[in-house]
Amino acid sequence: MIPAGMLLLSAMPGHAAGGAGEGVATILNATEILNTQELEFGDIAVGATAGTVTINAVTDARTTTGGAIALGGLPHAAIFMAAGTPNRNYIVQIPNSAITLSNGTGGTMTVSNWTTNGPTSRRFGATGVAEVRVAARLNIGANQADGNYSGSFDVRINYP
Repeated sequence: MIPAGMLLLSAMPGHAAGGAGEGVATILNATEILNTQELEFGDIAVGATAGTVTINAVTDARTTTGGAIALGGLPHAAIFMAAGTPNRNYIVQIPNSAITLSNGTGGTMTVSNWTTNGPTSRRFGATGVAEVRVAARLNIGANQADGNYSGSFDVRINYP
């Protein structure tokens, strides 16, 4: 009886064939996004009734409800400049929940109902640069404390 190891060593050599392979990779430029204009609701007066102020992401138009009264200022949507791979699809991610603004002395309000100036699925043009406008609704409480309110939110650009 021949040990199994011997059978492998004494096996007849087979015929070998060669072939060419190919390696493939796709390199995407990193996306960058820069906030060039902040979201601004303008100057607002309030009284004993709660209200809202909404900015339109396309037109910068400001609308109010309830006890919110538009007094002036320069209301407008936030503007972000995005840079990525030319002619490549990308997805805009805006907040999907409310954020809180604070006046620094205990007063708070929320910002919700986020919108953008187009669909969330987009395509970079030939230059690889795109403008993304973001707006929302400011929710003002009855007898809201006065002051300058601020807070932050995130906007992201991702490749699908």
